[in-house]
Amino acid sequence: MQDSDQPAKLQRARRDELVVEAEDGEAIGRVDSLYYDLETGRPAWIGVRAEGERQRTLVPVEGSRATGEVVRVGFPRAVVDAAPRVEAEEIDEVTERRLVDHYELP
Repeated sequence: MQDSDQPAKLQRARRDELVVEAEDGEAIGRVDSLYYDLETGRPAWIGVRAEGERQRTLVPVEGSRATGEVVRVGFPRAVVDAAPRVEAEEIDEVTERRLVDHYELP
């Protein structure tokens, strides 16, 4: 998601708890929260909660796009399902490094 409306679209997605889909269109869950980069103030991670789950799965904002009633992320469901789960409202450096490694981000 690279357009200048990205933060507003993600805020709407969180407010409306939009459906999150994997890159192939398979539903993963709903937008539960946003995690911000503390240096830039921009959303960095999308907190996704699957029905019946207590913990969130975080997916990078990079490579995602919000369209209409759906947020599509740039990863297959299997990759998202295997990501570390998070309960906290903020993520520490160790958790962020685990997520970056998991999604093979630079």
